Amino acid sequence: MNLHHKDPTRRWSVFPRDIILTSSSYHGAYPKLTSPGYVSVQDTDFLQQGMEKLIKNGLDKYKMKVPITDLVTEKDIIAVFGSNKMADGRTVLEWWKQGSTTGVKPTLPFSERLKSFNERVAYLAGNGQDYEKLINYIYPNLGPNWILQGKSQIDVYLFMSRHPAARTQLPLYFDIDDRDYINDKWGTWINF
Repeated sequence: MNLHHKDPTRRWSVFPRDIILTSSSYHGAYPKLTSPGYVSVQDTDFLQQGMEKLIKNGLDKYKMKVPITDLVTEKDIIAVFGSNKMADGRTVLEWWKQGSTTGVKPTLPFSERLKSFNERVAYLAGNGQDYEKLINYIYPNLGPNWILQGKSQIDVYLFMSRHPAARTQLPLYFDIDDRDYINDKWGTWINF
């Protein structure tokens, strides 16, 4: 697994919204300074927002005791992403099913990947929407270190926010939108 800056012109950024987690096999699909990649920054933003909606809808269905296999369905994907086209002219559902036309191909069939997505949504719902537990569940070998590094970085930001001289520099490293996002997703251990 790799952390990747989705916008190659912001490679210096430590803002969470600028960084995505991707596998080694898909890392090359994203833009670099030397190549445009296969997935644009705009497509990545669109996909992230849509995935957050799918997860939220799945969590809501979980509360209504919908079977795990139906937390997120093909119809839900169409409802969230509609017929919007990606950079290569295909819909998100087509990408999800077939991979990109330029080299990013899934190793598992769509039905298996959707089943896995639903299991992760159910795990998240069954564990109080604790993203730390989810990351450690999905990535048992790497997750604890990522969480530790993230908490250490947050500690630095907290120190900066409390230190009169450092407070003025905080916006250079940590955006208010990121703070709100982290509080929303990880608020169980962060208190700004």
